[in-house]
Amino acid sequence: MTGTFYRRVEVLNRELHAGLRLRRSADIRYAAGLRDCPIVVDEFREAAKTYPIVFARDEAGQLMALAVMGFPGTGNLWVDEQGLWRPANHIPAYVRRYPFAAVESEGQFFLGLDMDFEGVGAEDGEALFEADGTPSPALSQAGAFIDEFLQAHGRTQAFLAELERLQLLRPLTAEAWSGEGQMPTSLQNLLYIDKPRMDALRSCELVDFVRSGHYTFAVAHLASLTNFRILTALMATPETPSAC
Repeated sequence: MTGTFYRRVEVLNRELHAGLRLRRSADIRYAAGLRDCPIVVDEFREAAKTYPIVFARDEAGQLMALAVMGFPGTGNLWVDEQGLWRPANHIPAYVRRYPFAAVESEGQFFLGLDMDFEGVGAEDGEALFEADGTPSPALSQAGAFIDEFLQAHGRTQAFLAELERLQLLRPLTAEAWSGEGQMPTSLQNLLYIDKPRMDALRSCELVDFVRSGHYTFAVAHLASLTNFRILTALMATPETPSAC
């Protein structure tokens, strides 16, 4: 993963943040430098229409599913110069949940907020807590979204664990050329599902893989790999955002 836009996340507290307001905006410039981001299986089908979905390991060796949105030197090819996501394309939940986040402590998750987000503290923003200290509608909606994301993350972890157990993953390197005479740029240390290996699973393994819904996720991933062509085409267009 290329990084994150979170900088200073604090767990929200009705006493410490009683008067805090938040102004949301369509400007998504904070994601302009994000070449890839985590994606959950619940959005595989929709995301596969636009982005390559791949797998990779983080610094701790944990397997992740990623939506690829750019190559080295390009930044996020789906954020335009006005800070808007290109229309009619799925925005990953990881991006949409910002500036909220799930903060883990002693096995529990708490709702956090990036205090460096430019809309935090805006006088014309929405209150996060009511006068009696209860969560406002805006905060309740954000909390529900984070809860759904965490549940989807759990389903994603189950899928990834199954891919590893069945030894279905193989190394992948993706290359792209931005123009004639240009040197290729590449994404390395990626993984993809070996379809022949998946099709060769024992009957009992394949039945379980299908019944669990994991086969559907695998098919969406494999279909999405052709979207590397879309990224290559975007690299060559004049409106491609500047690298961050």
